[in-house]
Amino acid sequence: MSMFTLQNKNRLKSYVAEVLVSIHNFDASSVNQIVEQSAFSKTLETDPEFVFHYDVEYWAEKVKNERQKSRKLALA
Repeated sequence: MSMFTLQNKNRLKSYVAEVLVSIHNFDASSVNQIVEQSAFSKTLETDPEFVFHYDVEYWAEKVKNERQKSRKLALA
């Protein structure tokens, strides 16, 4: 059985969301949408083996940085 099952992918997304809320103070009501729209989620679908080489904190940091960058661009 592959470790890249839908259940494992969803679990990883959930863990990333939890870290974003608990450590990076993201709003719990919108964090799942942020994670779903991130490059992390797209990469998880196209190259799960790559994603699973890194830990949850790494991906939470990437999502946080991506979100900050997009918000700065929106304000410019």
